[in-house]
Amino acid sequence: MAGADFNGDGPRAALCTLDDDDRRFVRAQLDGALARRGADFLRARRALWIQWLCSGCIGIGGLLFFGWSGQQAALLMLATFWLGWIEDVVVWRLRSHGLAASLQHAADDLRFWQFVAILRKRSKQAPDSAGHPSLALGLIVDLFAGSTASVLILSGFERGGGDLQHALAAPSLALAIVVAIAVGFIPSLRARLARSGDGSTPLPLFAVGQRGIGMLVLAFGLMALGGGSLAPSLLVGCAWAFSVLMASIELAWGIPALRDDARWVEALRDGIR
Repeated sequence: MAGADFNGDGPRAALCTLDDDDRRFVRAQLDGALARRGADFLRARRALWIQWLCSGCIGIGGLLFFGWSGQQAALLMLATFWLGWIEDVVVWRLRSHGLAASLQHAADDLRFWQFVAILRKRSKQAPDSAGHPSLALGLIVDLFAGSTASVLILSGFERGGGDLQHALAAPSLALAIVVAIAVGFIPSLRARLARSGDGSTPLPLFAVGQRGIGMLVLAFGLMALGGGSLAPSLLVGCAWAFSVLMASIELAWGIPALRDDARWVEALRDGIR
């Protein structure tokens, strides 16, 4: 790195703005935090958002081009939820040691990257040491919330005037699920099963129960709107559009920002050694 990079407003100069305890913490965490946010971490995060983007595009395509009702599009969302849950179970069973390694450092990593955001003048929030909940707890919460949502959506399908058996047998829905698995979930699973340089495995992005509770909100919305109208299609269409929007933002700006932070920290590490 060029020496000028560490003068004035460079990484090393920014580090000097911290007090002694915080500066020692940042120095101590440099190598570990970088190892856990390396190429494997970025690959897993990118695969997740590609999964969201593909699923959202497939759901919107079903509504626009295959004449799906809101309930049919909700069946695809239900399928993607359970595929995601199965993916979490597989990662939990096959990479339990790597996840445990990440959990041990979750609080320190969160605090470290909060310091980086402050040093880069992207945040003024004081760093905290909140930990990451266990993946097993998240699986249990999502299991119960997702099961409840599944019962509500499936039981309300025919009450809303739909033919559940016909919808499940529709070739377009089966094709949509196959494409979602091939393009979204298999690449995401492969990326998440990779280990970082220190043997850790990237933790899930979402907090405990977020996905399951999201499905419950969708199920209650569909129950309130009923069937046979445009409203359920608009509700599910908005949910898929949100997936596409979030994924597009993260792929266009979020992932590059994470990579840029890692490069900045690499420059900081090289400048103080």
